[in-house]
Amino acid sequence: MNFNILIVDDERVMIETLKIVVKKFFKQEYPFLNLNISVAENGKEALEIEQKSAQDIILTDISMPIMDGFEFIKNVRMFDKAVPILVLSGLDDNDNIDKIMQSGATNYTSKPLNKKLFLAQIKVFVDFYLHRQNKYNRKAINLFSKNIYKRKTEFLIEKEEDLLEFWEFIIEIITSEHKAETILHFIYDTEILMIAKGISNNIVLEEDLENFYLTLLEIDKLDDKIVLDILKKGKIKETEYKTNNFFLSLIIPKTKEEVKQTIDAKKTKNIQKKIDKKEKEEVIHDIRYTIHEDISPEEFLEELDPTYEDKIEDFFEDLSIVGTHIFNLKNASFDEAKALIDNIIYNLENFNIIVVNMGLFNVISRSFGHLITFLNNMDDEILKNTQKRVLLSEMLQGLANDLESWITALFIERTADDIHYFDASFSENCFVVESTFMQTEEDAAEEDAAEEDDGLEFF
Repeated sequence: MNFNILIVDDERVMIETLKIVVKKFFKQEYPFLNLNISVAENGKEALEIEQKSAQDIILTDISMPIMDGFEFIKNVRMFDKAVPILVLSGLDDNDNIDKIMQSGATNYTSKPLNKKLFLAQIKVFVDFYLHRQNKYNRKAINLFSKNIYKRKTEFLIEKEEDLLEFWEFIIEIITSEHKAETILHFIYDTEILMIAKGISNNIVLEEDLENFYLTLLEIDKLDDKIVLDILKKGKIKETEYKTNNFFLSLIIPKTKEEVKQTIDAKKTKNIQKKIDKKEKEEVIHDIRYTIHEDISPEEFLEELDPTYEDKIEDFFEDLSIVGTHIFNLKNASFDEAKALIDNIIYNLENFNIIVVNMGLFNVISRSFGHLITFLNNMDDEILKNTQKRVLLSEMLQGLANDLESWITALFIERTADDIHYFDASFSENCFVVESTFMQTEEDAAEEDAAEEDDGLEFF
């Protein structure tokens, strides 16, 4: 899976340092992601990159020549509302921070950067990205399947170089083991013909549990007879393709091993993070206990008392208030932070009562119980320390985003294959919040020693 990060800064040393740190972090935490890092030295260059290739995270400075960060962010938000934008700047007074957030930034951190806080912010963005990727079925384009497992990948083919780029991508996914040689040859021959005729078109890759789907758009711009001749020449079976007046879809079965891996990934939610062995055993035990069979949202909601659905909807509306409390936590005084935490706990406790009474969600209710206990007994030092308070706010926002996605997929859109799809990831995310702020002095000393050993002076 590709993951694109854009770094924007007029200081070359800063760019190179960020590249090193981000690459090392992704190699450790997300080795399954294919990381692509683009760089720009001003907002104008960065805007051109973002317009040509959508980014998954943008890291940007504010004070830059030609186009500063404020103007860059405002321009990005004109066509991309969703991409997380993290501002890294030495402008740390309240007026400038307010201006940064009002311009459309997702978050802000001051220079010189705190390494732990910076990577925690990146982690929140990446985890939410993966959460969305794995939890939601996008509307399918292909003519075979209404549901797809992963976000569709689309390739614009205008010239042979585009076709080669598509080819390099596809042969890493669809290998000779899939016995798809005839289909891939058909796609290649068809695209070469379309390029020769000056026809710009798109190829869309999708997948579900059992198959890959490759769909050629704009196929209507070729004569039907030509397409049928290429299909016949390529010995494509009638069961391997479907076509309408506008596009043509081809189906490529997955290998048995891939089907198993995909099913495992959907059930475990591809847990990649490091957690304590004892806690991990408890999580796995709860997952096994809870997920004894797949239960669809429709089946679950048919038997659920309608009043609980109303309560869930009420909490969903309250999530925006919870989000505001979490956001305000960053710049709050100690007394204000205590009051905000009390409000957050109150909302979480009320929601946990609903979860417990609905039944079947023992993993989530157990995780909520641990998190609420931690927040109730949290050391005052965490709220007094600005860096720790901001980090806590970031992590709680990630959990709030998780809850919003869970409620949407289960109770509103009802797109989840199984009501327990969320259990493992949420349980671990709660544990990560606790473990981050329950670090012992011994752990901290070991971490400091490790950072000194890597020989990298961070900013």
